[in-house]
Amino acid sequence: VVWSPAVRNRKGTHADLFRALVEQGFLGGKVNGRDVNFEDPPELEKNLRHDIDVRIDRMRLTRPNRQRLTEAIDSGLRLGAGAVAVESLKAPKPRKSDDSEEQRFQTEEGESIAYSEEFACPEHGAFLPEMSPRVFSFNNPLGACPSCQGLGVQRNFSHDLVIDRMATVEEGCIRPFRRSMMSGWYRRQMTQTCDHYGIPSDTPFAGLDDDAQDILLNGTGSTSINFEFRSKSGSSYRMVRP
Repeated sequence: VVWSPAVRNRKGTHADLFRALVEQGFLGGKVNGRDVNFEDPPELEKNLRHDIDVRIDRMRLTRPNRQRLTEAIDSGLRLGAGAVAVESLKAPKPRKSDDSEEQRFQTEEGESIAYSEEFACPEHGAFLPEMSPRVFSFNNPLGACPSCQGLGVQRNFSHDLVIDRMATVEEGCIRPFRRSMMSGWYRRQMTQTCDHYGIPSDTPFAGLDDDAQDILLNGTGSTSINFEFRSKSGSSYRMVRP
């Protein structure tokens, strides 16, 4: 059986669709999984979502029916906006000849296989970009691995190399800040961050709770903090940073 998914998860009574299907010669199908005669369709609740599958054709998969199958699939694709499903009602008996059309296209009994003209999975809705040479190039954003950006390696940092777990914020538990020309600037930011969140700046990093360690290591996200600095000359600076 060739099926066309005319409606998928859409609200409405779909009365106009039923009339149009009958006018086009499609008299039966399924509504929400139940067999329905489109000449006498059920009254659907307009505020609920419904699925409507149209039975395009039913046939035996034999060589003489190849053209008929092709036409049925074409009709199903047009009606289903590029999607169609083929259901096997009964698995054919094995034939001795490997050239048998039924043998080559044999499926399990009751199996339904969905197909789509789009670069998408008709069952799960996952989409792929249109195929082009760029998709297969690691040197192009479209084809690059999203994890390594096409470099073949991932760059990460080791917390143990960044953090001196036995040092406090006041002692400079963030190792890179110790060697920076801006170490005083960064340390004051760390100290004022501790004041803002009530983190003890005289406690070793290893003794802080997980939330405090995450704030000091990864930042505060979108939360803004008011910072105030005073230079040796007496000038003061204020800034707001996340």
